[in-house]
Amino acid sequence: MSNSVSQTQTRDMPAGTVIASSLHELPTRLRDWILSQSQGPDGAFHAWRDAHTGALAFAYPEITGYALTYLAGRQSLSSMEVKAGHRAANWLVSRLARGDYSARSGWDDDAIYNFDLAMISSGLITFGKRVENDVYVASGISLADDIRRQVDSLGYLPAIKSDAMVPTGRDVSWSTAGRAHMVKAVQCLLLAEDCGMSGGRDSANRLVHSIHSLQGQDGSFRTQPFIGQTMLHPHLYTVEGLWMWSIAQDDDAAMIRARKALLWAWDYQLQSGGFPRYIVTDSDRNSVLVGREQMDLTAQTIRMTRLIGICPPGFDRAVSRVSELGHRDGRFVALPYQPDASVLHLNTWSTLFGVQALELVHNKEYVLPWTALV
Repeated sequence: MSNSVSQTQTRDMPAGTVIASSLHELPTRLRDWILSQSQGPDGAFHAWRDAHTGALAFAYPEITGYALTYLAGRQSLSSMEVKAGHRAANWLVSRLARGDYSARSGWDDDAIYNFDLAMISSGLITFGKRVENDVYVASGISLADDIRRQVDSLGYLPAIKSDAMVPTGRDVSWSTAGRAHMVKAVQCLLLAEDCGMSGGRDSANRLVHSIHSLQGQDGSFRTQPFIGQTMLHPHLYTVEGLWMWSIAQDDDAAMIRARKALLWAWDYQLQSGGFPRYIVTDSDRNSVLVGREQMDLTAQTIRMTRLIGICPPGFDRAVSRVSELGHRDGRFVALPYQPDASVLHLNTWSTLFGVQALELVHNKEYVLPWTALV
């Protein structure tokens, strides 16, 4: 199969889209957007900002956890960054203290998603250690310990918290019933054990082995219960979790699985240089249907390609795609979620992934340890 998959013609890009004058400046401009444009007055980081109206979307606990992990992994922190991290961590801790573990307040009957809790845990532990705040660390460990108990009881980590009083009301999908992407929770389990929680590594090992049967011979992971469609976002989360485990535990077998899964994704790069939301193939891979382009996927793919160390022929085109779609938001730059969408969302997690991806590409001194991957 060609390593480039065609897609329908995209709309003209909205005004404001720029190719950064200097690729080396782009990570800084993306980072500055995250810190100044995606955090609300209460400390929470929001899902996106509307490029036209400037309005922030909902406060997002999972992405607030990502932001904390990102800040904790920076080589140096300015006073503004430390303040932003404290505000974010305090918002999360306050939320947990009043018993709100939901993915989003007032949404989906306040269903509790284990993936979100794992990302929040990693953020609180890493940032708490960075600023020496025991309350943050303890809150993160508590979340990780609950995840550990679920893995030990079930042998895997379900998408929805196993003892939650209210199950999700959403349709069956990768986020509500998928299992492969849950392996990214190894990050918080390993971090928590390093902070004194017992059993974290054993549970993480159990979690890694629980997804082996979900990987096909071609390298793709089954990202939801129904077969035939692979959602690339959770597929890449699975790659990230396996990579983290392989680096932390020197596990060559996990690295082989991660590399195989990443190479499979490269087979479906779009002609634009980006990557599609989903991939549907027949049994012989003769017929391919792909979803619309998403920038979080392109940034994830670039990031893991650098970290795993493969050299696919479309790599430079992918990097160029991220650079050319950087959207000027005042003096800042952010990445859109779906560049051909009728309403352009300047997306916080796409931009976080993009910062790390472009740092790995353009800064030879940049090191991204498994503890800092968002």
